[in-house]
Amino acid sequence: MTFNEEKFEMLRCGPDCNIKTTTTLHTEGGSHITPTPHVKCLGVYLSADGSFSHHITETVRKARGMAGWVMRTFASREPEVMLTLWKALVQPLLDYCSQLWSPHKKADIQRLEAVQRSFTKHIRGLHDLNYWDRLKILGIYSQQRRRERYRAIYIWKVLEKQVPDPTSLALQAHLNERTGRKCK
Repeated sequence: MTFNEEKFEMLRCGPDCNIKTTTTLHTEGGSHITPTPHVKCLGVYLSADGSFSHHITETVRKARGMAGWVMRTFASREPEVMLTLWKALVQPLLDYCSQLWSPHKKADIQRLEAVQRSFTKHIRGLHDLNYWDRLKILGIYSQQRRRERYRAIYIWKVLEKQVPDPTSLALQAHLNERTGRKCK
């Protein structure tokens, strides 16, 4: 099997800076592979510092771009039309693989929430309402609530052995009649 040398990317992670600076890697053809700060793998940007800030920035940029395209392309601002376009075109960008990259920093959470906040403000009859009232009328969750829900569903799938346990330690659970399922 031959590899396309132009597509090689290298991401260096870990605490040993000496190894990172003194070692070099080369392709089969002898070309030097230079390290990059971010590498895209299966649609998610991984960063050398272990954070997902770059991925969140790119996700917000793409979602804002798609929301802007929807606003420029479609004249109707009726709730049913706008909600259908949101769910079909913008929401998938914000949800993709969110169990992995879900933010913990308040600024990142607010940046993601701002996309939906801005979009719902343009829906007919909802402009003067606050964000939480708009969500209630539309019957949709906040972005943070959606990510929390996806994480809970994923943990449930791990416990039910529907997906492999991604951790090196097996996730353990026991069922108590009074308090429900407890996880270790």
